[in-house]
Amino acid sequence: MTLPNKITFFRLFLTIAAITFFYGNFASHYWWSLLFFVISMSLDFLDGYLARKLNQVTNLGAYLDPLVDKITIISLLICLVDRSIVPAYLALLLIFRDITVTSFRNLALAKNVYIPAKTSGKLKTMFQTIGVSLGLLTLTQAYFLNYGLGLKLTFYILIIALIISCISGLLIIIKNYKKVFGT
Repeated sequence: MTLPNKITFFRLFLTIAAITFFYGNFASHYWWSLLFFVISMSLDFLDGYLARKLNQVTNLGAYLDPLVDKITIISLLICLVDRSIVPAYLALLLIFRDITVTSFRNLALAKNVYIPAKTSGKLKTMFQTIGVSLGLLTLTQAYFLNYGLGLKLTFYILIIALIISCISGLLIIIKNYKKVFGT
């Protein structure tokens, strides 16, 4: 169990904390949820950096790291749908894309084809993280962010994430289709 993998597992606990605080029943529960979410997603950069720097890139880490990203983003997207911050159709489209691409990658792995993460996937995750963070910030009713503006910003940032997601997902499938299906 390498340090980067321990950080990845710790991120799961932070996600559970973010969800737990999201549904808390005290004045600052959304702030705590936002804090745990931001820490979890920030540690995503740290675990990858350490894995490369310490030469501790593992198959477990390569599998778990993007899975934890998806669990964290999807969980908080669902929470935001529950509070009517994010439209259900938008969250479902983002989730559908991730399931589709993850399934394709798993099928590729079963055929010994490794599909590495691309810059567009990291960009997608960045926009999803910003969008979810804005949605959580909107719920905090922070004095510097008007509720209506927060809703709009969250929506448009997640639309950008969706566009990047769809394009990157299509490119992954198109580029690797023959390698996976051999036709």
